[in-house]
Amino acid sequence: MIVAAPPIALTAAPARIELAGAAEAAIRVANPSRSAIVVDAAPAGFALDLRGRPHIATGRDRSVRLVLRPRRFELPPGGVADVHVASSPAGPIRPGDHLGLVVLATRPSGHGGVAVRMRLGVVVVVRLPGVVVHRLSLKGLRIGRSAIAASLSNGGNVVEHARISIELRRAGRTIATLRSTAREILPGARGVLAFRRPPRIHGSLRAVVEVRNRGAIAARRVFRLRL
Repeated sequence: MIVAAPPIALTAAPARIELAGAAEAAIRVANPSRSAIVVDAAPAGFALDLRGRPHIATGRDRSVRLVLRPRRFELPPGGVADVHVASSPAGPIRPGDHLGLVVLATRPSGHGGVAVRMRLGVVVVVRLPGVVVHRLSLKGLRIGRSAIAASLSNGGNVVEHARISIELRRAGRTIATLRSTAREILPGARGVLAFRRPPRIHGSLRAVVEVRNRGAIAARRVFRLRL
């Protein structure tokens, strides 16, 4: 079976770049479509919402500067090109992780291409030298009609990878255990991890909440709940 190429498409790899201070890396951009495209590359701010969904931030981190080369280029059908990303400190150095985004946006090539635009982003994490501070804390536990939500705060200066487990106990016996997948919490940000309320469990309980960061216990608290 022959599969036709899409009328317009854009891919980029890797999806994430990690740089140490003043450094450089390349993003391989490819056009697997059957139309020639022009690609604009631009730096932007990056953030995660409370549920961990990525989005373009309204402001950029001013502690680092990202220089992209080239900023605009044309890709023929099946063509590939490299966008070089160079990082450097800007202003007073603030140790830790600083995040940005390389936004790649297409436009018609002017040679009869279709008027369709695509946009994708590559996350850039720049770690500036200095003391690394880990300060991941559990701020609270909220009970809803269908979910239990744990709120986390990252008061440190590096990206943390948090996992949460909640043991629901009654009379010293564990009657249910809830576990999350790993979630990134950016420096200075908050995050919420939600769990579906277990069915047919009601009454007064103790919830033992444990937060793990990269395998180590970062926080542990006990809450009294009524489901």
